Amino acid sequence: MAPRIDIDGRNLALRRGTGISTYARNLTHVIHGLGPAVGVVYGKHLLPRADATLAEVSFFDQENLLPRSRFARRSHLFGQVIAGMAGLRPRRIAGEVVIREPLAADLPYFDRLYNIPGLFDIARSYLKYTGQLMDLRYSRQERPQVFHCTCPLALRVRGAANIYTLHDLIPLKLPYYTRYLKAEYYRIVKEIVRRADHICTVSEFSRQDIIRTLKVPENRVTNTYQSVSVPGWITRKTDDEIANEIEGAFGLPFGGYFLFFGAIEPKKNIARMIEGYLKANVPQPLVIVGSEAWSADHELAMLQNDAVRDSGRIKRIQYVPFDLLLTLIRGARSVVFPSLYEGFGLPVLEAMLLGTPVITSTSSCLPEVAGDAALLVDPYDTDDIKAAFRAMADSTASLEEFRERGQRQAALFSPERYAARVKAMYAPFL
Repeated sequence: MAPRIDIDGRNLALRRGTGISTYARNLTHVIHGLGPAVGVVYGKHLLPRADATLAEVSFFDQENLLPRSRFARRSHLFGQVIAGMAGLRPRRIAGEVVIREPLAADLPYFDRLYNIPGLFDIARSYLKYTGQLMDLRYSRQERPQVFHCTCPLALRVRGAANIYTLHDLIPLKLPYYTRYLKAEYYRIVKEIVRRADHICTVSEFSRQDIIRTLKVPENRVTNTYQSVSVPGWITRKTDDEIANEIEGAFGLPFGGYFLFFGAIEPKKNIARMIEGYLKANVPQPLVIVGSEAWSADHELAMLQNDAVRDSGRIKRIQYVPFDLLLTLIRGARSVVFPSLYEGFGLPVLEAMLLGTPVITSTSSCLPEVAGDAALLVDPYDTDDIKAAFRAMADSTASLEEFRERGQRQAALFSPERYAARVKAMYAPFL
């Protein structure tokens, strides 16, 4: 029987994807390709007292079911924290009834699905009251060889190798730019460092950060980097086909706009990007694609200026389906990603893979990912950002050079190389 690696479904259950949900989804496919079976453990609220069929139906129902009242939710949470002292047992979801094809793009690969209602909130509360990670107690026959938390979670599986991905230490490094409860976050990562069999991260910058800040021995932290795959159709389409789709969907010219995509939050540095763009006074519009996260109003404040709004130079799109986002990326003159701090920076890799020039920052891991294939700017200097916009707006020759360098750089993060690094990390535990 093949060994099995289970991961958490914390971010996979979110309605709108995040960088960590993309990471987790990709990881399940990589594990499957390496040979082990894949299990995913969710924390969805299911219909109470449901049999196997109804449990599966409510698991895949897009309306996540919660106890109706605040009192009921707190009572459920308290009861489960008490039960957690003996360990909580995941319930197997059969996966034999619901038609899953319409959800395929959002689902991870899995051989087995498990669920514990409210799992991740229970684990947080358990750590708060006990100072310990909460055990998941599989039956002996069901227990995986490896349990991999794809973000800091207060969970472990007794009898399995427990691996945790720490993408970055942003709540500790930029506490003023995140909503995390910093003391709670610190307790979780300190306990993870104490109990983990191994720690995974996604850039050498983050690896060194973890080693220095959390005092972790070097041999206990592996950098696997990340990878991204794009559907073949997006690279097979001609420039004319892409141009026609962009014009039809957004009224934008091929190669005639700058593009930012990602969450609208302080660490993405949107406000300085907008200021640098306006100061550059370039003819190409700036398109900002992304949902509003914490403190988005501050980041987008300049867009409320009457002159800026009426000029139409900056276009806001809150949500774009994945296929259209790929089309937008490929058709952009440049992707702009002047983030203040990243664990990896997937948008940079996605743009380079699609042959789109990149403006990104000198901060954190971004020079490591971009190499010599992007125009790097000081993310705190709006004049530096302004100069980058002007450089990309004016020079057709340099655009072509950035395209070629970007695709060479992207090859360093190919799915094959990523799979080899993940395989090497798991090997001692299988």
